[in-house]
Amino acid sequence: MEEFQVQGIEHEIVQYPIESGGEDMEDAFWTLPCTVEDLPVNVAAIRHPETQTWTFLQMWALLFGFESAVLQFGRWSKFCEGAGRRLLSLLWSLYVDDGQLCDLQAAKGEGQALVNEFFCCLGTPLAEAKRQK
Repeated sequence: MEEFQVQGIEHEIVQYPIESGGEDMEDAFWTLPCTVEDLPVNVAAIRHPETQTWTFLQMWALLFGFESAVLQFGRWSKFCEGAGRRLLSLLWSLYVDDGQLCDLQAAKGEGQALVNEFFCCLGTPLAEAKRQK
């Protein structure tokens, strides 16, 4: 509201209440894509519960269990927060994978839709899967 006052448009905006909501990146590790060059070291080992045999799976997204993955994800969330604010003009804050998004009530969820579309543009597997549903 202070910025609206500075710009002299508070009288236009006052009629639209602002609402905020929590945004939790579901399966957050899926939002950080892995490059093709990194695939050889981005492998998950899974033991079959009945046969006890090991299976190895190349992951296209960051594996959250590794210490370096958490550090990289911290950088990723800061990038997404900054890009969301500057490129999308969203009032968006992220703390690792938990976010706060403020939007005009009249927008009816457009901010959240824009965040999901933004993740799709970045090539994140989870966002693309949601888009196809």
